Amino acid sequence: MTEEVVSLECPRCGAPVGRNDRMCGHCKSPMYVKSVKEVTTVIRSGKQDKNPQQIMNDYINFYNKKLLQDESHLDSLLALGLFYIETKQGEKAIEKLEKAKDLSPATASIYFYLALAMVFKRRPRVMTKMEVQKVEEQLEAVRCIDSEFGVADLLLGAVKYDFYIMNGLRPPAPGHDELIKSARNKYLDPDDAAKMLELCSFSGNPVLRNMQEMDL
Repeated sequence: MTEEVVSLECPRCGAPVGRNDRMCGHCKSPMYVKSVKEVTTVIRSGKQDKNPQQIMNDYINFYNKKLLQDESHLDSLLALGLFYIETKQGEKAIEKLEKAKDLSPATASIYFYLALAMVFKRRPRVMTKMEVQKVEEQLEAVRCIDSEFGVADLLLGAVKYDFYIMNGLRPPAPGHDELIKSARNKYLDPDDAAKMLELCSFSGNPVLRNMQEMDL
């Protein structure tokens, strides 16, 4: 396949950047984000004459240009998935994160963000069992890869309650109560937790109520 030649500019300051640069030589901003916290940081530190949506669009355009150079560029796929979550474009986030997962199957956060993209697109209560099981698979993968990733336990508990309990079904173990207890003994990333609460508006869900009461 012929490689497409594209010019890249820093999405924060607009200065030219090389195809292998990981930091802008002009404003010293990192080119790639790997968490919702880093997405928030780059939005807040963007040009003052731009609104948050313009800043996010600049980063999305940058990563899409990078993927024209290398369609398997892991950092761009993950970053795009995160920005698509931030802009509430669920299908696009899932597409990029699925590709990122295939390239880096031992990165727990990719599975978590993929599950998050799946459930904010459509709440578990109205999903099919097969769709919910796919979400559960992502979160069980997180728990296997990183046993201290507490927010994954909370999301898994919220999903199980919303689908199984709210539909009058018996959930597979572990149940939501056990997952809440498990999460309390693990590291709870406050930014991931805040993003989960923002996106997962599952009414009447005890897991989300417990999260709101936690000191995160």
